Amino acid sequence: MNLKTFLLNHFSLPIIKGEISFCFYIEKKARLGKDHVIHSKACELLPDRSGRIKLGEFENFEKILLAGKKEFKHVRLCSFCCKQ
Repeated sequence: MNLKTFLLNHFSLPIIKGEISFCFYIEKKARLGKDHVIHSKACELLPDRSGRIKLGEFENFEKILLAGKKEFKHVRLCSFCCKQ
């Protein structure tokens, strides 16, 4: 299942310029001292504003991970909101 299909099935999403917009954030604090986790805006595990950095809007997991790696060396997708 691709990202767009997954999010369409699980979240109510805004439409911008005829495209579906998916906003993602990365945790500032690494989990277990290693990975910074990337979440969708609607994720129940998303940290509060002081504990996250906005990555932006993306349509696929590869672009999300690239954006996360610009912030931190070790990143991964949230297993709750970003199931591939």
